[in-house]
Amino acid sequence: MKIGFCCFIFLFTSNFFCQSYSQDYNSDTRALALGESLVASQSGIPSAENNPATIASYNKTTLLYSKRDFRISKGSNNYLYSAGTILSTPVGTFELLYKHYRNYDLVFRTEENQEAGRIEIYDHTFNLSYATDISDDLSAGVTLKTCRVVASESKYLESNIPFLIDLGVIIKTDGFVQNDSNNEKLFLGLAVQNFGGKLREKYTFDSPYASTVEYSINIPRYLKLGFSYEFDINQNSSKIAKTIITCEYKNKLLNNTSNYGNYPIEFLGLGTEFIFYDIFTLRLGGILNSHDNPFGKKGEIFFRAGCGLNLPFDLIFNNSPFSLAFDYSNVPVYGGLYFYSKDITDNLWAFNLNLTYNSSLF
Repeated sequence: MKIGFCCFIFLFTSNFFCQSYSQDYNSDTRALALGESLVASQSGIPSAENNPATIASYNKTTLLYSKRDFRISKGSNNYLYSAGTILSTPVGTFELLYKHYRNYDLVFRTEENQEAGRIEIYDHTFNLSYATDISDDLSAGVTLKTCRVVASESKYLESNIPFLIDLGVIIKTDGFVQNDSNNEKLFLGLAVQNFGGKLREKYTFDSPYASTVEYSINIPRYLKLGFSYEFDINQNSSKIAKTIITCEYKNKLLNNTSNYGNYPIEFLGLGTEFIFYDIFTLRLGGILNSHDNPFGKKGEIFFRAGCGLNLPFDLIFNNSPFSLAFDYSNVPVYGGLYFYSKDITDNLWAFNLNLTYNSSLF
């Protein structure tokens, strides 16, 4: 009995999805709602995905979990998961993050059965980040990461394990208003991402067209810069409200020709966050892209929104050092990119669930 892969499905999905989604896409729900514009923000629960320097001033210990919906086509089963921890120590702050993306299925068939089985393809990324405050006004950080594409039956797919590096800095300045009731801060952020090796994939299958297909993927390198402006309203040493305005510009470095297209990629993200009593948060953001993609049309701002709830355990248990945070974001899909299909969803979602010990363990 001869077995062969369904070549149309294989070739279409491989050329369209031949990349590391866990590496490419942000799993930080807060960042998604704020237009992915947190390259300069050190507030809230930071994420080194945005800039490794963002975790430098974090003096708590947090367990992280997130899930991002990628079911652009109705009936698909694509999600991006992440889990990790942020750990404050006397020598700096560390973040360990694992990301897993369930990508697509390869379908194989026999002469008797047009769908004899499926092989699940997924990719995952491991990130290890370190950051510290060099001075009162300057933070710096670095992320070492690797990614790999994996098949549920490994004999059909081989992938190397490239190593990549991110670098970032944040400059902090006080604003013009500093008193007992109000204060403001301005943060300037700069980061470079994905400097390192190529991702290579080799598929082996039985087909009348070919026995192997190989891809070499240049993971795109990015330059990111932006700012975060924070304004606090306080009363009797209690925080009543806080407003954060964020902006980020991202550019694919032109000397890095990648499989994601040889055209330059530019991106502008904007966000506004309103925090009340450090418990409830409302977020609104937008993204302006230089090219059509699943989450935006070229030259048009696509808006996003989200909310967050932070529950300090000491509201229930006296002097408890723990808190639980939940964040939710809504991400619209640009349906015009999928004109050939009527089964495209309008909106996707994402959420974070984080447990924090509000002190350093060391």
